[in-house]
Amino acid sequence: MREIKFRAWLSDGEEGGIYFDPAIVVVGPDYAICDGDEYSISGNPGDCVSLEQYTGLHDKKGREIYEGDFILIGAVITQVKYREEIAAFELMGNRGPIVLSNKYSGEYEVIGNIHENPELLNA
Repeated sequence: MREIKFRAWLSDGEEGGIYFDPAIVVVGPDYAICDGDEYSISGNPGDCVSLEQYTGLHDKKGREIYEGDFILIGAVITQVKYREEIAAFELMGNRGPIVLSNKYSGEYEVIGNIHENPELLNA
C-alpha cells in the first residue's frame, strides 16, 4: 500500500515568490492549515497553495518522487503529473505520457521541480 502524503508550496505574495512549507497539514478538500494559518486551495490568486502528492516511489538515489518533479531518464527530462482519467502518475515528455512505474524507478533521477527549476520545463 502506498503512503499518502503531500508537499505544499505557498505564495509569499511576491511575484514568483513560492516557497516550500513542510509544516502544512492537509485537513480538507478546500483548505489546509499551516502553523495555525488557514490557506485556501481554491486556486484563486492570493490564495496560492500548490499541493503535490507523493507518488509512493523513490528515485535511484532514494529521494521521494512527487507531482511536479522533473525526472531524468537516460538523457530525457520528463515531468511527473497526475492524470485523473486513469488514476495514475505519468511522466510527461516529448515522447508522450508514460505511466510512472516502480518497475523502472531504479532508472529515475529527480533533478528538480516545477517551483525551483521552472526552466527545466522547456528542456
